[in-house]
Amino acid sequence: MTVTSPSLPPLGHEVMAQQVPGFRRTIEEAARHLRQTGWTDTEVPDPPALLDRTRIGELLRDVGKARLARGYSEDAAITEMQLLDTHAFYALSYELHRRKTFWVDESLAFMLAHTRLDVRGDGLRLPFPALALVFTDRETLALGEALASRDRDAGIRGLPLRALTVYVTQIPATRGALGMHVALLFDAGLADWPWMITRDLDVGPDDMLDEILASRFPDSANPDPVFMAPELSQLLQLVINAILYATSSPTWDVVASPVRKAERRQARGDARKQAAARARAEALRGTVTGEDVWHLPGKIPISQVRALREVQRRDDGGALFARCMVRGHWRRAPETWADRRPRWIEPYWKGPELGAIVEREYKLQP
Repeated sequence: MTVTSPSLPPLGHEVMAQQVPGFRRTIEEAARHLRQTGWTDTEVPDPPALLDRTRIGELLRDVGKARLARGYSEDAAITEMQLLDTHAFYALSYELHRRKTFWVDESLAFMLAHTRLDVRGDGLRLPFPALALVFTDRETLALGEALASRDRDAGIRGLPLRALTVYVTQIPATRGALGMHVALLFDAGLADWPWMITRDLDVGPDDMLDEILASRFPDSANPDPVFMAPELSQLLQLVINAILYATSSPTWDVVASPVRKAERRQARGDARKQAAARARAEALRGTVTGEDVWHLPGKIPISQVRALREVQRRDDGGALFARCMVRGHWRRAPETWADRRPRWIEPYWKGPELGAIVEREYKLQP
């Protein structure tokens, strides 16, 4: 089912395509080459091995030369090339797996941010080997802004964000359960690359939440305090909860991109109408995403979410939530059940003084 929703801004890989000439074409050509030379959906390659099978190195060298021509030092140009190498990995993985994208709406983001994770590492699975999660709610973006404030070199520092795109890619695990490359791209609508933070999680089968969030590969070492920031931990927990939520149903409604709609019209009508549709698609491409996305909805009305958020900001808000709100949590299925996927128990209130809040089923309202 296709639903209507406010248009989402360009996603992280689309912003990179706008800022780096040849980025989109290089990624598409690399994906096409890999499919023609034996790549299969079941492969779980490490980043260098995947990129070595493509000609992406040519794009990296072109960018390095362009930076040197603009007066960058050699070290700065190399840093840009290394960053682009990371962008190329998530973008290529995302392209190879047919650009699977989930938009987490404001209501669900609020619920998942207040959900206690109760699942072991062996119960954490990705719905696809590569996917993107999109957040546009103010609470999540505020976490990103707070995280950026810790990095003096972040170009978005002090600026309001318009979107966070998180690319999650399965990579080989060393501890038996799951390896994940997580790239968080924070976009403030600047004419520049999104600010990016990456974390590789090496999850063991018996790991619980704190161990999952702290996990890393044996050869990784990064003393940057940003990687130890509580905001990053909160964002990673939100990402993991969203992944679990995405796997809790076999189908989700689709939010159609206005760009895709205009592109589809290019094949209909006379030459004049096709030209108008083409111009419309190009005009939209820089302001909204060209991807159709699955919508992950929440059930609490947006007005109620904002009221609950105000309660949290008060001096006694924490006590109210701790006393009266039963937080959402994941429940593992018994071993006797055929479907062993974790079940998500939604947050609910208890206490007679809050009875009016739960008189009816929560539904998302525009």
